[in-house]
Amino acid sequence: MVKGSSWTLYILANRPGSPPASRAGEGLENGAVENGAIKEFGVPIKVRTRYGVIVSVLAFGLVCGFHETAHAEPGAYWGFEEAYIDYGSEMKNTFTHLQSWFEYFNIGYSFEFPVFLEAEFNLDLITNGNQPFYGAAVGYTFRADQALRPILKVGWERDGLKVNLPSDKVTFWGGGYSIGIGVDYAIAPVATVGLAVTKRFITYDYLQSNVYKLSGNINGDQITYGIRMQVNF
Repeated sequence: MVKGSSWTLYILANRPGSPPASRAGEGLENGAVENGAIKEFGVPIKVRTRYGVIVSVLAFGLVCGFHETAHAEPGAYWGFEEAYIDYGSEMKNTFTHLQSWFEYFNIGYSFEFPVFLEAEFNLDLITNGNQPFYGAAVGYTFRADQALRPILKVGWERDGLKVNLPSDKVTFWGGGYSIGIGVDYAIAPVATVGLAVTKRFITYDYLQSNVYKLSGNINGDQITYGIRMQVNF
């Protein structure tokens, strides 16, 4: 129901195919969006097939013959990561239908000393999706002269989250730093495949909307688990 200039929202009955009925919250008072107020108004779930990505990476490795390279060559590279996101409790309690799988891309440069710099973004950023992401990172490659190479990476990022609220479609924006570890394996002189785990410390502190304002920050901490591929130019 609507009372005066304030929104007080209730989910009173199930719709076919909808989540169980629940009280959505009373946080949209006087145009303010508070924590917990937007439950049931989360971004839509995107269903995508993951097997194709995994098969493509394995096929790439077979074509290359899994040749080892003696040393990680310096130079420019591009990369791809298919990642699963495990959201923190505040994100899960505030939003519903959060997207769990993402495709990340990066482009960077590796130096002779095994340090690399890279820019990162996800597919939602270039397709106007519901959860755009971009950032930058610096990393170090251990045992760069071996086929199996542990990596350490620290970065900064900016995250967006589009949500349908009554009277407006809003975008929450947040930023923070991340730290990741992983391991890459050389399958060709110019290519590696690997696994990575990244902890992201995100705070959503800005609401892009013509109707609502954000009354408090949202803790957007999350962990991503990914399978990655990298190719040197």
